[in-house]
Amino acid sequence: MPTKFTDDGFLTMGYECEFTGLSDREAQRALVSAGLDFVWVTRDVSCGTEVVFPPLPIYERSADFVRKVYECLENAGARINTNCGHHVHISNRMVMHTSKDEFFEDATNRAHTTEYNSDNDRKYPSGDVFGDVMPFELVKDVVYRYGINQPEINRMLAPSRSNNTHCQTIERNVITEEFRTSSSISELQNAVQPDRGKFWAVNFHGWQSKNTIEFRQHQGTLSKDKIFAWTKLIENLFIWSDNERLHYEQADELPEMPFRPTSRNGVAWRMCYEDNGASVQELMNAIGWNPNNVRRTISEWRSRFGDNSVTTISQQNNGGHYGDGDTFTKYVLNKNGTSVITVLPDNRAGQTSIYAGLDDDLFEFIQQRIQELSQR
Repeated sequence: MPTKFTDDGFLTMGYECEFTGLSDREAQRALVSAGLDFVWVTRDVSCGTEVVFPPLPIYERSADFVRKVYECLENAGARINTNCGHHVHISNRMVMHTSKDEFFEDATNRAHTTEYNSDNDRKYPSGDVFGDVMPFELVKDVVYRYGINQPEINRMLAPSRSNNTHCQTIERNVITEEFRTSSSISELQNAVQPDRGKFWAVNFHGWQSKNTIEFRQHQGTLSKDKIFAWTKLIENLFIWSDNERLHYEQADELPEMPFRPTSRNGVAWRMCYEDNGASVQELMNAIGWNPNNVRRTISEWRSRFGDNSVTTISQQNNGGHYGDGDTFTKYVLNKNGTSVITVLPDNRAGQTSIYAGLDDDLFEFIQQRIQELSQR
């Protein structure tokens, strides 16, 4: 059985907390005075001020750090109003080659020595600590479960976050034909974010720039308990979908050369067999094909060697833009074999409830929040 995405390593979170009552300079001074200058403070157009955390493991040490930052800000005069939101970014890759403590130390140390708007890569721990990008099927299933459970999610959050142009709900977006047939992050983004903007409860605005999925619906808060419970709920969505709703099957290793090496198929295979693969334009130049020849050949390879034998890298992810045609599209052979991942049929898949797999303490905390909100 192939290893599942969440079997090894851990996900990370990144917080963006909006508040009022303090300017960015006042907030920065308060944090520096308290020895908590491991976060960045900037202005926010919707609320006033925003504190941005480095990526952190989802565990108690991070939660305690968040608590200290929020207590410091609140003691200095920070306040929350209905214009404020609290955004949570979840990494789209697992951290696999270091411990949570080592990651925490490296991330906070880098935040301590990095100005907010400097090179984004410097905000992340050094070294090759991240694994592969999470499977598309996992992302899609989590978004689907969030969407169909939107009414229940609305109950656990402030009413101001249910009909809010800064975090539009997605329950209608996950039952469309466009969502159902989506097979790439770009297509999923078109379905979930019809205007391609970031102001949706779940969005992929930072998928490439930050390597994250953003969950924007939580109301502004300076309570570590509230935001950490929300983060654990989101983390569990990924863990449950991965372990209980997806089926992984290992594909066979591809042959190094299944064609005559000097034939057109052989030359194309050799080019796509390289680590970086080959673009449509590169194949056209080397072989004399037109785009239709390339697409037909890739389709034939998939029919013979399996649908997952070739990875398509879209033109947008390979330096092109919409309207450029398809010559920037690149094809890479999965030469070492790859996991074929599918959603289990309904009679075998784990339930879609957002509460599936939650521990009892977290479940009770959320139920208490729902009860408190219903009495307001």
